[in-house]
Amino acid sequence: MSTSTLGTYDRYWKFWADFIALHHGPCHPLLINVPVSDRSLIVIDYMAHLHGLGFRGSKILSIITGVKQSMVLKCIDVSFFNDAHLIQAKKSCRFSNQELKNIVMKRVDSSQLPFTMEMYDKAFELFWSESWSSDALSLRNGIFLCISLAMDTGRRISNFTLKDGPSKADHALRCNEIFFHLSSGSKVSGGLAFRNLFESKCLIPENVTMVEIYFPTQKQSYVNNVVVNAPVFIRRDSPNSSTLVDHLVAWALHNVIDGSDVFFTCSRGIHSKGLTQKHIRMAIKEVATACGLDPARFGTHSLRRFFASTVSAHGGDLGEAFGRAGWSVTSKVPKKFYVTPTRHVSGLSHK
Repeated sequence: MSTSTLGTYDRYWKFWADFIALHHGPCHPLLINVPVSDRSLIVIDYMAHLHGLGFRGSKILSIITGVKQSMVLKCIDVSFFNDAHLIQAKKSCRFSNQELKNIVMKRVDSSQLPFTMEMYDKAFELFWSESWSSDALSLRNGIFLCISLAMDTGRRISNFTLKDGPSKADHALRCNEIFFHLSSGSKVSGGLAFRNLFESKCLIPENVTMVEIYFPTQKQSYVNNVVVNAPVFIRRDSPNSSTLVDHLVAWALHNVIDGSDVFFTCSRGIHSKGLTQKHIRMAIKEVATACGLDPARFGTHSLRRFFASTVSAHGGDLGEAFGRAGWSVTSKVPKKFYVTPTRHVSGLSHK
């Protein structure tokens, strides 16, 4: 058992011991001097006490489980936790349906509306430029590419940009995680890392048939004790990804940063900074405003909602698609919180 888990149990046990001392003074916290038939009643009283303090649902159950586990560690019989009255009391601690609805509505990804293809066209108009003559133009091109990748893959924006830290070391996407597959007649040759392609000067745009990206993930898979992240393939022969391949190749050709392996950066040179989530969030609100929509209803989660809603609307394999996007294949989260009928966008989001 981890140290942090033991620390949590210790805190729960202290809360319990303080409650016993205050409300059941003669009793020992381990309830060793309490008849077995009365022990569950004291626990029920404690649950009511927690409810009165503002604790709800799973938190109360976690605290009670912590008390039970602490007793187990102290070699106390905890069979009374299976008492019918105590089980019923636990059920009553669960959130009501209305409380659950309120929690769902407070989720950031529930309040944001999905991106649309009209917004994508506007983003292309506002941000993409064939010119790479300045850092500002490179920045805006990078913003558009991040939006495109998030829409195409369903990945979080944090998979492409800086997370919380200002250092390039905190940047998520790196050159050695992006592979370009080159055409060899009717076959696709092995992927070559972006850095190697640049150094060998063999990145010919028309020869690139596929881009392979290994995204960082918290849910890592292990093969022979080596971390393996499932890659995402962006293929030129896919109707929706052909242009994206061209844009990624253009970025690779024109925005190489010497001395850095970070793929998306805002400026040239060894001291360049990477794109941040704030860049993307502000860009999405700019696009929404330009489309006459309420910018408060759109954010980075809108891109994931576009992906999930599009896959669902076209009858795609939800399990496979959501797995590629970083969700568990069996997760109910994408269908419950991300799939939104396109018709919901009109009307609700206009100013």
